[in-house]
Amino acid sequence: MESVEILHRDAPGPMGSACMEIRLAGERFAAERAAAGGGTASLLRRSDEILAALEELNLRRVRLVPESGVSQLAALMADLPFAYRWRLGGRMTPSHAIDMVFDIQDGLLRAIRGAQPEDDVVLEMAS
Repeated sequence: MESVEILHRDAPGPMGSACMEIRLAGERFAAERAAAGGGTASLLRRSDEILAALEELNLRRVRLVPESGVSQLAALMADLPFAYRWRLGGRMTPSHAIDMVFDIQDGLLRAIRGAQPEDDVVLEMAS
């Protein structure tokens, strides 16, 4: 490997140019991959935080998710890199919200792996 580095530094010829192009392409690929995964990873962390709060509500036997929790969930859905539709016919229980977060996390994990999320997941809730 040292001979390639010496060649790259000392010779601006075709071999040195090829080495530089390969290195730059690798750096671009790594930067693009980090940028694409970084946003999705951040969304996954946010969904984990929301999930923890919902599980606490469930353990405390709270019957309905407070408006602040619904707002956090709606903000998360607005930032998703895929379509996720949600229709709410009344107030949301923690159990239903937990199911939604699991659906969202499934889509995020698929996005991280490069798979396509399932087509427009719709969760309807009875009032």
